[in-house]
Amino acid sequence: MSYLAGDGGEIGGAELALLARLVGMPLPEEDVAALGSALLAQLGAIEQLDQLDLEHVQPALRFDPRWDE
Repeated sequence: MSYLAGDGGEIGGAELALLARLVGMPLPEEDVAALGSALLAQLGAIEQLDQLDLEHVQPALRFDPRWDE
């Protein structure tokens, strides 16, 4: 399942502006290219996770960030 349908190409400035407006985040024009690249990288990572067979994997219900020694 892809979170943003498309051909896997670049995400344009109009799409980024729409996403930013939907979440209430101001998007300066000079940040569009960098944010587009970062968003594509994140979506690529999510796509890889979507490929995993997690049918028998139980979710973590508790998380303790302290190191166990």
